[in-house]
Amino acid sequence: MKKQMKTLLTTTILGGTLLISLPLLGACGGTKAEETQEQVEQVEQDTLINEVKQAAFDEVIKSFNEPTEQVSAEEEIKPADLEVAPENQVYKIGETVNYRGLELTITKAEFTQPTQYGEPENGKVLTLHVEAVNNTGDKIFVDNTEFSLYDTEGNTLGAYYSYDESPISNAFNSGKKLTGKLFFDVTEGTEYELIYTPTFAFDGETEIVFKIEVQ
Repeated sequence: MKKQMKTLLTTTILGGTLLISLPLLGACGGTKAEETQEQVEQVEQDTLINEVKQAAFDEVIKSFNEPTEQVSAEEEIKPADLEVAPENQVYKIGETVNYRGLELTITKAEFTQPTQYGEPENGKVLTLHVEAVNNTGDKIFVDNTEFSLYDTEGNTLGAYYSYDESPISNAFNSGKKLTGKLFFDVTEGTEYELIYTPTFAFDGETEIVFKIEVQ
């Protein structure tokens, strides 16, 4: 009898143990399932973000690899899309020539009195008033030695140096204006030819011609 009761007690305890353990196992299993579901959702979200990033990156790479329109040498835009003085063009007093952004004007021409210490060899002093505006985008130099004067027969007329005032000669920045004068020792006349050869052209061949008429 005692043996049977012991066996029954043991079975009851074990059964109770099993009954108690089963809900605990069920609870643990539910927690793990929820965690697994959250992990799956996180992985899916990370995958979507990575796909979006990759698509954006591919678009950037594609834009770099697309062929660009080629511009021929003839179509190449010069600095600030500037004018070039037309060949064989002759400018008059008061007219402005635009050469690659340098706007040059001979504003006035007049005979001026020489100094008492420097008589002109040819009898007259011709003074030309010059205005230069720099729109080249760079600092440039305008100097009196870039200008040459000729009479109607093509004879070279030299500079006149006896004035206290120096002839035009200065470097100036883009967006600025330079004014000055040119002084020439000339024979008496009413018409001359002035040729400006800009050194910043670097070709030694560019010539801008002005017809100088003295009233």
